[in-house]
Amino acid sequence: MADGLLLPHLNIDKEIGACRFLNKDGRCGIHNFRPGFCRLYPLGRIYENGGFSYFLQVYECPYPNKTKVKIRKWLGIENLPAYESFVLEWHDILAAARKETAAITSQSETAKYMTAFLKRFYQNPYDPSQSFYDQFNRRKSSLDQ
Repeated sequence: MADGLLLPHLNIDKEIGACRFLNKDGRCGIHNFRPGFCRLYPLGRIYENGGFSYFLQVYECPYPNKTKVKIRKWLGIENLPAYESFVLEWHDILAAARKETAAITSQSETAKYMTAFLKRFYQNPYDPSQSFYDQFNRRKSSLDQ
């Protein structure tokens, strides 16, 4: 549960206290397929005035000898404008879902809402042969139905 929403998260290996996908050198073992949250690290986002900006969380990355890298290159996302548009839409969807769940007074109704939300965006598979953004937009438009 995070900010009133039940959302998936990375399962940390309790023995080593780190992501299960880190290799023996402490580097990401699924780098090309890593989730957006991991792509962003050690950057963060500040959402304001209908947009967002990136900031560096200076003390988050333990590796020495850091170099400057452009955000576009760091994220490694092919169509960055489409991705950033998706990020803003997703932020708005989560904000609306938080308001929705806060207004529900029944625990069973909250559970029903969250189950439907999780199924719509996480459990129902996305087709890798189709545009992720098109599939996401179809799922997003079904929120109003």
